[in-house]
Amino acid sequence: MDTQNQNGVYYNPNPYLKPKKEYKPFTKNDFTFLLLTFFAGFILIDFAIMKGFHLGFTISYLIIFVISTLYVFNKESKPSVFTTLCGALSLVAAVPLSLYYNALVNAFSVVLIIGLFTIYIIGISNTFKRSQSNFKIGFDMFETAAISPFESISEVAGSIKAGANKGKKYLSALLGIAVALPVLGVVIPLLVESDAAFEKLINIVLKNIGIYIGELIAACVILPYTYSLLFAKKHPSTPDYRKNKKTSDLRKIPVPGCISFLCVISITYLVYLFSQLAYFFSAFKGLLPEGYTRTASAFARRGFVEMFAICVINVLIISGVSAFSKRVENGKRSIAIKLFSLFISLFSLLLIATAMQKMKLNISTYGFTVNRLLVSILMVMTAVVLIFFIIHIFLPKVSYMQPLIIICSVIFIFAAFSNLDSITANYNVSLYTSGELKSVDIAELRDMGNESIPAVIELTKSKDKKVSHEAEMALIEMVYEKANFYNDDTEANEYNMNYGDFRAWYLSKEKAHKAIKEYENSLDGAKKTEYNKRVSMIKNKDYHYSGIDAYDDEDYFDNYENNKTYYYNPKTDSYDIEKKVYE
Repeated sequence: MDTQNQNGVYYNPNPYLKPKKEYKPFTKNDFTFLLLTFFAGFILIDFAIMKGFHLGFTISYLIIFVISTLYVFNKESKPSVFTTLCGALSLVAAVPLSLYYNALVNAFSVVLIIGLFTIYIIGISNTFKRSQSNFKIGFDMFETAAISPFESISEVAGSIKAGANKGKKYLSALLGIAVALPVLGVVIPLLVESDAAFEKLINIVLKNIGIYIGELIAACVILPYTYSLLFAKKHPSTPDYRKNKKTSDLRKIPVPGCISFLCVISITYLVYLFSQLAYFFSAFKGLLPEGYTRTASAFARRGFVEMFAICVINVLIISGVSAFSKRVENGKRSIAIKLFSLFISLFSLLLIATAMQKMKLNISTYGFTVNRLLVSILMVMTAVVLIFFIIHIFLPKVSYMQPLIIICSVIFIFAAFSNLDSITANYNVSLYTSGELKSVDIAELRDMGNESIPAVIELTKSKDKKVSHEAEMALIEMVYEKANFYNDDTEANEYNMNYGDFRAWYLSKEKAHKAIKEYENSLDGAKKTEYNKRVSMIKNKDYHYSGIDAYDDEDYFDNYENNKTYYYNPKTDSYDIEKKVYE
């Protein structure tokens, strides 16, 4: 601590001693949002993580978004259009999780939401330390999400300690809660006796008390991270030294070296392109290369892997040269570097166009799959990235990262709203029923889950008895075995839309439930009897169904209880051919 001398001047008696850091006292507002952050973390764990990231995630993210905005928002600065769009898109991206279910798409959606939310939090708190117009925004995002929260834990602790005197009010509030608990111990039993609905609610809570305790502990574990992240943006204390750092200090690679490097790469690509003309451009004719022994599917996959790997390398090459190459006398990049960068970018776009034609060949031959659709979307997004790189080459002052983030986010969100599983199932079934596809993969439709149930029901009406039978068995497997719409006692569980947990609800599951009920109600007579028999066998643990995709292509039920196997009889449309399992 500084000391005052006789002349009234403050001085440090020990200049080698580091001055004690002063912390801003923890305020009532900080304490309120500490509790709200804990509440938001508990809701996220209970609503989303424990329930599969469906409607519960959409609700919990909305709560997190509102709490974070109210706490972090800097009233002294107006958020940019880019920041506002990122926040709005993060909210929109959370909606498809409560509509449809695809594990891969949902996982990518959550990653996208985290990225957009991170940008939004930095923007509304006005704590960007680097340029938002180029790749440097990624460093700000990484620092905010992975470094700043851990560095700020000590800031939070110091702030709480500095506000210890004011904390007596908070201690009084906590004491009031503690005193209320014994009163609730008397009041709650009386309320339980007075109302059946409240009694059921309390019984559910008591039944899952262990789970709730675990969730509360988990919320306490993540609280230091989540609150420190917000606290660091609410009370930024790190000097913004990066704004004063000259970018030119990083540009140390001589221009001739960059030119020779790009020249070698470009010549290699040019030679490769000419040597592979037959391989690449056969896709535009819808034919495989002459003598090529792989299937169209393998042909398309190989084309995509080549394209993606080369494009990633090319983007890194162009970015690295742009960031670290020295400028010429007028402060601009060399024309030769620009031209070579343009050639590499155009070459990458050509690879994407070729790979997309290969994928078109694959789809026209075998139909849609969700992976093929996702790959196609990724190729479109990669093309968008390269187009903005080309713009940046000749217009370096034009911001490319902000529109790139917005456009790619919109593309993926649109894909998530499209329900790729349903599109795939309906498209393949329509191609089959129209005769454009000779066969349809019912096992793949079954594995898609709820989204494909309406399409599978459509196949049960097929004139091909084998297809209609396999579709019905796939439907029974999906509903009574894989999806577990009902348990053995026909009581409601999480998959029953009438009584299920709203946190695990999503729209396509409800639609699937209605579709299967309509199908079951449409059956009558012998068909209804046989259907119920199959359902009973699927649900019975003593029976084992071979599955419609059995390796031996046989269709049967094994019953080890009575040592019998029941084979499917196409003539009677029933499992009535009995054989001993062990003869």
